[in-house]
Amino acid sequence: MKISLVGSGNVAWHLGSRLAAVGHEIKQVAARNEEKAAELVSKTGALFTPVEDARFDEEDVVLVCVSDRALGPQWRLNAAPPVTVAHTAGAVPAAWAGSPHGRNAAFYPFSSFTRGMPLTDPHFPIFITPSDPLSRERLHALGRALTGNVHEATDDERARLHLAGVFVNNFVTYLLKIGFSLPPATWNREAVFRPILTETIEKALRLGPEKALTGPAIRGDYPTLQTHLHMLKNMPQWQVLYQLISELIAGE
Repeated sequence: MKISLVGSGNVAWHLGSRLAAVGHEIKQVAARNEEKAAELVSKTGALFTPVEDARFDEEDVVLVCVSDRALGPQWRLNAAPPVTVAHTAGAVPAAWAGSPHGRNAAFYPFSSFTRGMPLTDPHFPIFITPSDPLSRERLHALGRALTGNVHEATDDERARLHLAGVFVNNFVTYLLKIGFSLPPATWNREAVFRPILTETIEKALRLGPEKALTGPAIRGDYPTLQTHLHMLKNMPQWQVLYQLISELIAGE
């Protein structure tokens, strides 16, 4: 298929690179920052176009890989009627993708993307919300080419999944930042934390989080909880966070 990308950030970098690698033709990378887009243009063989000048006439699909806040009911691209315009956001209605002719869709890759860093699991799920049969056919084909793991979802289902992703990815990553900072900085972070992180995730997936919970809060070990809170006395925000999460766990 003929694909163009709007945006040059983490999601555009990963999807564009992968789509080009599996044989799809990347026509344009439309973005505001030509310097930031240069590597993606080089990897895909696409033409760079300033986003405000971009016109999409020949493409089968335009993937809009921009921030959620950039999208809205007034967002529009200069796309011909046959072109499927699909944004990659989780919490935004598919109708806001930007087609002036109503052939809008969502193509939501449910993973965590960092520019230049290969994915640990390339078979991440993709959730699509098509508006018409042709867009459904195109997006299923793209998803199969990318990961082979494609599902349809309503706007509400995607939004709920996006919320879930904030809990299991963004919040967990922030908690890791706190946890990593507590032992001595000279310790080997990967050697110390990889085994417990791997065990935690595997056990939660096998048993369910409810049965996988361990630690002082679930045991009602209040002396240890008080010791930990005292250790955080110089970090009041972390202390509040520890207290709140411990109370939630104790109430399970």
